[in-house]
Amino acid sequence: DGLRNPNGREIAVINEKLKPFFCRITKEQQTVPLPNEDNIEEISVSDIENRLFKIIYQTYKQNMFALMTRLLQLGSNPKLLLKDLDVSMCKAIIDDESDFSEDIKVKNYTEDIYNLVEKIEESSKTKATIELIKKLVSENKKTIVWCIFISSIELLENKCEELGLSAISIYGETSMDERLKLIKEFQKGQYDILITNPHTLAESVSLHQVCHDAIYYEYSFNLVHLLQSKDRIHRLGLADNQYTQYYYMQSKYIYNEQVYSLDDRIYHRLMEKEKIMLDAIDHDILEKVTSFEEDLKIIFQDF
Repeated sequence: DGLRNPNGREIAVINEKLKPFFCRITKEQQTVPLPNEDNIEEISVSDIENRLFKIIYQTYKQNMFALMTRLLQLGSNPKLLLKDLDVSMCKAIIDDESDFSEDIKVKNYTEDIYNLVEKIEESSKTKATIELIKKLVSENKKTIVWCIFISSIELLENKCEELGLSAISIYGETSMDERLKLIKEFQKGQYDILITNPHTLAESVSLHQVCHDAIYYEYSFNLVHLLQSKDRIHRLGLADNQYTQYYYMQSKYIYNEQVYSLDDRIYHRLMEKEKIMLDAIDHDILEKVTSFEEDLKIIFQDF
């Protein structure tokens, strides 16, 4: 139990015992070129999306996890709001052993909500993401798009196919043989767009020789997944004069005459967690990791 929540003295003892076994070599020491500054794509949503935002908040405001999940769905694929929240959706978001079994109960919406959702052909975030993909493809730039939900991967792949864009998707249900085949074909330049999620492709895949742009369509508090996904295109072996660019899609809503963005809050929380981690590593100290529940309280604390 003491290791789960060590006090200051215990942390100092643990740090001292771990030091002989710890060695870190940074990308800077390996002369990997620094990535460009993050490109934040701010997206003003439609009136209907704003109305749905207010209803979702009123419906789930006592349940932060369900509220976060539903707002992520509103941003990427509003039709998911009409489906039950299930465990697989939750596991795509949670980055620890938290038990949210009580938080995925179904909420019954009124007929008005169904009518509002049916009026949205595609979300403002989806439109903006497709436009960004088209722009990058027109500049002959291979692109990887990171999602959370499988339905979002399928949605974006279908949109790309409708526009005649050369896109492939890889996620959990993709067989290992097919996965390896598609990765090789993308590395050889046979496709322009790879759509995937960190659960499937965040580790041990090198794409930096062919791809230098990554779009984050959806993202959660999982810092490990974020860092590993970024490393797919930013790693040792990158040419000295080569750029790396990350794009973060952020839906902006209006609530009580104030601008609100869950995407923006999650992004800044991730940046805070990354800084804490890097400071801990640089100073050879034990990092105190926040739980998913604590992260939720931080992003919703003044809302």
